[in-house]
Amino acid sequence: MDFDELRAELKKRGEAEGVPLFMGRPDRWWDRFTVRCPNDHVSTSVLKTDRGDACLACFGPVTLTFPEDKDGPLSGVS
Repeated sequence: MDFDELRAELKKRGEAEGVPLFMGRPDRWWDRFTVRCPNDHVSTSVLKTDRGDACLACFGPVTLTFPEDKDGPLSGVS
């Protein structure tokens, strides 16, 4: 899954929660900042770069994900 597909999938999941959104994500996702990169790494920390936030494990781009997310393939996606 590339970065744009990852962002689209997470946006869809956020909207499906049916709760108020902030910047396109459910409010609760911001309570415990958690990010995911296209290489299946999940973290609560990022590397700040000139090109935006990056994954600490692989330096790839990251996007906000749901707080219960874990390393590995995104659940429910083939």
